[in-house]
Amino acid sequence: MRKTVRSVLIVGLVIGVMMIAAAAPARAAGTLIHISNVTVNDVDCSIGYVDVSFDLGISVPDGETAHIWYSFDAPGATSPFSFESGINNFHGGPPLKGPLGFTEPWNAFGAVGGPLAPNTNITIRYYNLGSHANSTVTVNCTTGAYSVTDGAGSVDEEAYTGIVLLPEEVTAPYSGVPNAAGVLPCGVFDVNGWGTKFIGLADFPACTPPVEVLCFNDAGQWTADNVSNVVIRGDYEVDFDSSQDGTCAFFPTS
Repeated sequence: MRKTVRSVLIVGLVIGVMMIAAAAPARAAGTLIHISNVTVNDVDCSIGYVDVSFDLGISVPDGETAHIWYSFDAPGATSPFSFESGINNFHGGPPLKGPLGFTEPWNAFGAVGGPLAPNTNITIRYYNLGSHANSTVTVNCTTGAYSVTDGAGSVDEEAYTGIVLLPEEVTAPYSGVPNAAGVLPCGVFDVNGWGTKFIGLADFPACTPPVEVLCFNDAGQWTADNVSNVVIRGDYEVDFDSSQDGTCAFFPTS
């Protein structure tokens, strides 16, 4: 009987703090990143190399900040990598501080660790570490054919929703609730609505990949029922799709 009462109290407390969390503002939701005018200078499957020029446009609204990184990745790559973009150094960063907007010629080149299989798509991605804004160029290493995708924050597509970072007094009740395996969360956040999330792990120093993403349900349990398409990008970022509102968390898996 005492165990049942304790569970009811925990669920009641968590529901209460979830109402508080809903009022917290999203971070850097208005930052835009846009790639255009792409030229593929060189591409080589045998070493997993790509050299691409393009116009990179970035807009940071007044009162917001952006920390722009870029990554190279490809299926089968032995050493995909991520770097802080030199764009930060050219425009007063890091981080960039709004109001700020520019479009200028840019170049990205390097080897993701080859050889790669014929027709492998190499992806070059520019993204704001602290929010949802991102833009990618994907290049076929055999044909050189490419495509551009503006993701969150794009002026051309429906914006993705960023997460909400929560103060410790709000996350504390969740942090004490283990998942089904008995593991406590290492980082708790408000998922801020349905959609695709790009989450920089710099905001969650206690979380070291590999991690899993679980969300808190009405029964006071952590589940993966509304989490899909989880991608762990090295030790710097986790991407996933959320089909619920409310609180989610990272859990260490090793």
